[in-house]
Amino acid sequence: MYFTTDCSATALNSYEVELRVSIYPNPSNDIINIGLENPDNAIIEIYNVSGRLVFSKALYSKVEKIDVSDLPVGIYIVKVIHDSTVNVGKVVVRYYLLVDKLEKCN
Repeated sequence: MYFTTDCSATALNSYEVELRVSIYPNPSNDIINIGLENPDNAIIEIYNVSGRLVFSKALYSKVEKIDVSDLPVGIYIVKVIHDSTVNVGKVVVRYYLLVDKLEKCN
């Protein structure tokens, strides 16, 4: 999944900001990877559908591994903040029907 942001200030002073962010695998049952071309000063925030912040972390590498295995099954909003640019995407957390994960599905 890639998402970009197009910001326009005014007709005289317009600019385009493109921030390539990748989230994979999606859906995931344990680890998601957040890929960012330039992670300097970037922060990732993950919210549940109720709007509650469930995860927050500064990004230090171009690909950051995030463990989502403790999150309940559902859809989550991923916000990547980089300088003055904010990108929003979604990730689905699900569990395969494995014996050790079966409890979480019920």
